[in-house]
Amino acid sequence: IPVTVGSLKKLEVLFLSSNELTGTIHSSIDGVGNNLKGLYLSDNRLQGTLPPSICALGDLQALFLDTNIFTGSLPDCIGTLSALRQLYLFNNQLSGEIPESLGALRQLSGLGLENNQLRGDVPEEVCTIRGLGNIWADCAPPNPEVTCRCCTTCCPSDQCRDPENY
Repeated sequence: IPVTVGSLKKLEVLFLSSNELTGTIHSSIDGVGNNLKGLYLSDNRLQGTLPPSICALGDLQALFLDTNIFTGSLPDCIGTLSALRQLYLFNNQLSGEIPESLGALRQLSGLGLENNQLRGDVPEEVCTIRGLGNIWADCAPPNPEVTCRCCTTCCPSDQCRDPENY
């Protein structure tokens, strides 16, 4: 992703999914400001950590970073993206604890965290979000990495199922 993307002040949607892109998300992404509503970078070969500057995209409604090679933990500030409706981070190499701040995303309708190395609890506040239809996480037996009372789909490393089918 070119550093110059951050200078596109009127950019509303950046859709670069399925382009075999490499590199990182540069911290200058926050330069687009509050006009960006959708950031779609799925199914590429992007890597590195998720920069905390992504949390400056205050009006972001859709964040699709799935199926890349992102590493490190989720920024704690992710919960400040109060307009976020869709958060898909599955099929990466993200690690660490699931941040409590996810519970502050009250507009969320879809959450995909599966097939990472995340661990801990999906915050109980996530389970109370009205309109949250799908929650996917690595919560399948026999050794779940994630505890999730309200997940609609639980996955082990390579299979995902409805938790009622265990």
